[in-house]
Amino acid sequence: MRESQLVNILKKIYLFNSLDENKLQELAVISAVYHYDKDSILFIEGELSDSLMILVEGEVKICKHDNKGNKINIGFFTPYALLAEGATLRKTPFPSSAYFETDAVVIKIQLDAFTEEFMQDPHICYEIIQSLLEKMQLLQNNIHMNLASTAKEKILTFYERNENLKLKMKNYEIASLLGISAETFSRNVKQLGKEKKIQKLGHSYSLL
Repeated sequence: MRESQLVNILKKIYLFNSLDENKLQELAVISAVYHYDKDSILFIEGELSDSLMILVEGEVKICKHDNKGNKINIGFFTPYALLAEGATLRKTPFPSSAYFETDAVVIKIQLDAFTEEFMQDPHICYEIIQSLLEKMQLLQNNIHMNLASTAKEKILTFYERNENLKLKMKNYEIASLLGISAETFSRNVKQLGKEKKIQKLGHSYSLL
């Protein structure tokens, strides 16, 4: 990919909208674009990364594995999300694994060069902090959902605590995140609608 094309992609990423043209060109020099197929793997729990990763197209599912090797879904991300930035910036192993739900495009930025040249920018630092805080909130929400004992309680907790996320996720993705089947999700959502606890809004639902 030509540098000018990469600069145009970087301009669309909220993290870099404070950079001028010269800084964007410098950033493009230490960046590369990678294309992935659906169901391929971005990283595995325990690996280390030398690049900051930003999803620019497609969807990524973040999972952990239990003692039996079963996948436990803990989050879904859409463009233009930072991926595993906490572990990457700290240079520690990934605490989870990432799989692509769709064909996708990821930009990888050389970590050492990025840290040296761009981490002094207040806007970039602020946006990285906000991204980390959002992931902390997602983890807290997952804990609350897992404490719920029934499928109905999990669904109600999700819609109560994920006002923004719910609009970006398909129903089967929400079901997977809650640890229930798509059929169970659909059946319970219909029942909650009859009980007038949730209402359908477009392709999503909202608490009444």
